[in-house]
Amino acid sequence: MARATVGYNEGAEISEEGRWEDAVMAYTELIESDPSDTDPLARTYRNQGFALDELGRFEEAMADNTVVIELVRRGENSSEVEPFGDEWGSNLG
Repeated sequence: MARATVGYNEGAEISEEGRWEDAVMAYTELIESDPSDTDPLARTYRNQGFALDELGRFEEAMADNTVVIELVRRGENSSEVEPFGDEWGSNLG
């Protein structure tokens, strides 16, 4: 399994536990370690944005979603990530 996939899965598990600050740190580390792996990168930015939203860091969450939108627009996302999916709270709406 590729490092990006392993790191993404770790971040997702931390998020599921509600450890938002730890999740942001895990996703940030992944983004900085392998930015060329764009499919997990788009999902990582989306999930990091969700964790930032949970922490009340709305501007940072919006910035992460802007990155997701740009990746999708450029066609650099094969998993069809929805930047503002149903899982997002009303804080970003």
